[in-house]
Amino acid sequence: MQIEYFTALLPGGCAIAGSAITGWFTYSATASQNKSERYKRELIRAYKDIAAFHRLEERYTQALSSDAKTAESWKREVRKSLRLDRFDTPSDGATANGALARISEIE
Repeated sequence: MQIEYFTALLPGGCAIAGSAITGWFTYSATASQNKSERYKRELIRAYKDIAAFHRLEERYTQALSSDAKTAESWKREVRKSLRLDRFDTPSDGATANGALARISEIE
Protein backbone atom coordinates (compact mmCIF):
# COMPACT_ATOMS: atom_id res chain seq x y z
CA MET A 1 0.00 0.00 0.00
CA GLN A 2 2.77 2.43 0.90
CA ILE A 3 4.64 1.59 -2.29
CA GLU A 4 1.55 2.44 -4.32
CA TYR A 5 1.32 5.87 -2.67
CA PHE A 6 5.02 6.41 -3.19
CA THR A 7 4.86 5.49 -6.88
CA ALA A 8 1.83 7.77 -7.28
CA LEU A 9 3.36 10.75 -5.47
CA LEU A 10 6.87 10.53 -6.90
CA PRO A 11 5.99 11.61 -10.47
CA GLY A 12 3.77 14.41 -9.12
CA GLY A 13 6.55 15.65 -6.83
CA CYS A 14 9.07 15.53 -9.66
CA ALA A 15 6.70 17.48 -11.90
CA ILE A 16 6.26 20.16 -9.23
CA ALA A 17 10.02 20.35 -8.66
CA GLY A 18 10.64 20.55 -12.41
CA SER A 19 8.11 23.34 -12.75
CA ALA A 20 9.73 25.27 -9.89
CA ILE A 21 13.20 24.89 -11.43
CA THR A 22 11.93 25.94 -14.86
CA GLY A 23 10.19 28.93 -13.32
CA TRP A 24 13.35 29.97 -11.52
CA PHE A 25 15.42 29.75 -14.73
CA THR A 26 12.80 31.73 -16.64
CA TYR A 27 12.72 34.41 -13.96
CA SER A 28 16.55 34.62 -13.93
CA ALA A 29 16.73 34.92 -17.71
CA THR A 30 14.07 37.62 -17.79
CA ALA A 31 15.72 39.61 -15.01
CA SER A 32 19.08 39.36 -16.76
CA GLN A 33 17.56 40.42 -20.07
CA ASN A 34 15.88 43.42 -18.43
CA LYS A 35 19.16 44.42 -16.83
CA SER A 36 20.94 44.14 -20.20
CA GLU A 37 18.31 46.33 -21.85
CA ARG A 38 18.68 48.93 -19.09
CA TYR A 39 22.47 48.95 -19.49
CA LYS A 40 22.08 49.26 -23.25
CA ARG A 41 19.81 52.31 -22.83
CA GLU A 42 22.29 53.85 -20.39
CA LEU A 43 25.18 53.25 -22.81
CA ILE A 44 23.28 54.84 -25.68
CA ARG A 45 22.49 57.82 -23.44
CA ALA A 46 26.20 58.12 -22.54
CA TYR A 47 27.20 58.09 -26.21
CA LYS A 48 24.61 60.77 -26.96
CA ASP A 49 26.02 62.83 -24.08
CA ILE A 50 29.54 62.44 -25.48
CA ALA A 51 28.37 63.64 -28.88
CA ALA A 52 26.54 66.57 -27.30
CA PHE A 53 29.55 67.61 -25.23
CA HIS A 54 31.80 67.53 -28.29
CA ARG A 55 29.35 69.72 -30.20
CA LEU A 56 29.15 72.06 -27.22
CA GLU A 57 32.94 72.22 -27.05
CA GLU A 58 33.10 73.06 -30.75
CA ARG A 59 30.59 75.90 -30.29
CA TYR A 60 32.44 77.32 -27.28
CA THR A 61 35.80 77.21 -29.00
CA GLN A 62 34.37 78.90 -32.07
CA ALA A 63 32.85 81.60 -29.87
CA LEU A 64 36.12 82.12 -28.01
CA SER A 65 38.30 82.16 -31.07
CA SER A 66 39.61 85.51 -32.16
CA ASP A 67 42.11 86.75 -34.71
CA ALA A 68 44.96 85.72 -32.39
CA LYS A 69 43.71 82.19 -31.66
CA THR A 70 41.81 79.68 -33.72
CA ALA A 71 39.17 77.33 -32.35
CA GLU A 72 41.64 74.45 -32.49
CA SER A 73 44.28 76.34 -30.52
CA TRP A 74 41.69 77.22 -27.85
CA LYS A 75 40.66 73.57 -27.66
CA ARG A 76 44.27 72.39 -27.37
CA GLU A 77 45.03 74.96 -24.69
CA VAL A 78 41.97 74.07 -22.59
CA ARG A 79 42.63 70.33 -22.88
CA LYS A 80 46.29 70.83 -21.97
CA SER A 81 45.34 72.80 -18.86
CA LEU A 82 42.92 70.04 -17.88
CA ARG A 83 45.67 67.42 -18.24
CA LEU A 84 48.04 69.56 -16.15
CA ASP A 85 45.36 69.72 -13.44
CA ARG A 86 45.20 65.89 -13.63
CA PHE A 87 41.71 65.73 -15.14
CA ASP A 88 40.77 63.37 -17.96
CA THR A 89 40.27 64.78 -21.40
CA PRO A 90 38.48 63.16 -24.32
CA SER A 91 40.67 60.84 -26.35
CA ASP A 92 41.34 61.49 -30.02
CA GLY A 93 38.92 58.75 -31.01
CA ALA A 94 36.13 60.13 -28.83
CA THR A 95 34.34 62.35 -31.30
CA ALA A 96 30.70 63.19 -31.85
CA ASN A 97 30.64 61.18 -35.09
CA GLY A 98 32.35 58.25 -33.36
CA ALA A 99 29.75 58.25 -30.58
CA LEU A 100 26.91 58.38 -33.09
CA ALA A 101 28.48 55.48 -35.02
CA ARG A 102 28.61 53.40 -31.82
CA ILE A 103 24.95 54.16 -31.17
CA SER A 104 23.99 52.87 -34.62
CA GLU A 105 26.06 49.71 -34.00
CA ILE A 106 24.21 49.04 -30.72
CA GLU A 107 20.71 49.72 -32.03
